[in-house]
Amino acid sequence: MLEEIDYIWSFNKIMRNLLLSILITTFILQSCGGELDYNIGKKNKNRKGYYPTGELWWEYSYLNGVGFYESYYENGRPSRRGSYSNGEINGVWEFYHQNGQLERKGSYENGVRIGIWEYYNEDGSLEGTETY
Repeated sequence: MLEEIDYIWSFNKIMRNLLLSILITTFILQSCGGELDYNIGKKNKNRKGYYPTGELWWEYSYLNGVGFYESYYENGRPSRRGSYSNGEINGVWEFYHQNGQLERKGSYENGVRIGIWEYYNEDGSLEGTETY
């Protein structure tokens, strides 16, 4: 029984990572078509996306190889936030449950998870950690 639970947990984590990768790739592809502002030869970019209801869905800012991304649920609470540098996910990323509680938090280096990741239940209590 324990092996089944471990397998299901591992499979769910793989699916979550795949979905996150697809969402981030979609966002990056959509953001490539935006307007670019040039300031003294430095590339700057600020983009926002909206739900059909007009609520803010995501926003992205980029300056000199460093960017910050934040997305929101339709209720206005944050969904995820983190940073990019040189075209890769880098630094601390935070993901949230729809009720606003932290779901997981961890760091990336060049698009790869590193260090200790913390996972939280919807009530905010720590579910567990994983080291990458």
